[in-house]
Amino acid sequence: MNEETTALAINNPNAYTASQVSTLQITDNETRKLVMNAANNAQSLARQGSKVLDVIGIIMRPGIMRGRNGNPDQPCTDTTLVCADGSAYLTKSEGIRKAADNLIMSGVFDNGEIVPLHVNSYETDNGNTIKTLVLD
Repeated sequence: MNEETTALAINNPNAYTASQVSTLQITDNETRKLVMNAANNAQSLARQGSKVLDVIGIIMRPGIMRGRNGNPDQPCTDTTLVCADGSAYLTKSEGIRKAADNLIMSGVFDNGEIVPLHVNSYETDNGNTIKTLVLD
């Protein structure tokens, strides 16, 4: 956790702050290059719609959700889905983070296999959007 994230967490003791997590099983330099290039050039997951993604691993690390409309910045988790084709998708969504936690705990990434996933998104009665990951 960096100083900024630590300060936000101290000011908001109920805030969730992530530790760094990676399910990637990097066994050679070619895979390391694919993963690092993908993670460092991740696109927005929100722009992918319900497209099926062939995910080889998830990287989660502490992040900052920039405040909008006069609201303060808040700690969050940056969740990156790394795909077999060398692409990656980043989100700060709490729903996606929770789904990623569940997928990791279930062991779906333990064997280093491709895991087909898509985003399921729906709007609640109060106008919020809830997002989650669904196994295909």
